[in-house]
Amino acid sequence: MIEQLRASKITIDLPKPGSEPWVQVIVQKVLRDNTYEVKNIIPRYDRISIPLSSVVGTSYPVDTNSDSIITGAEIFNVIYTFVVSLMITKHGGTLNDKRDLIL
Repeated sequence: MIEQLRASKITIDLPKPGSEPWVQVIVQKVLRDNTYEVKNIIPRYDRISIPLSSVVGTSYPVDTNSDSIITGAEIFNVIYTFVVSLMITKHGGTLNDKRDLIL
């Protein structure tokens, strides 16, 4: 059985002025057979909640088309990379060729 983790919801809380923003990720566990067919989903496997200050100094790779413009796809890729790094830090695992996080 292949165990996959995926983010099902990403929330950025922007509290009242002067308060610190937080990032929350709801993590699903997807169980797949050896043919990669989904056999079961655990919808709320975990919740990761971190203050923005805990990642403010962390760098993530960005593949942009130019120095002054970033596309919507590139924004998605940066958010994806950030969220996957949070899940790997907490649960371990590696990305497969489909960019799925496998435990």
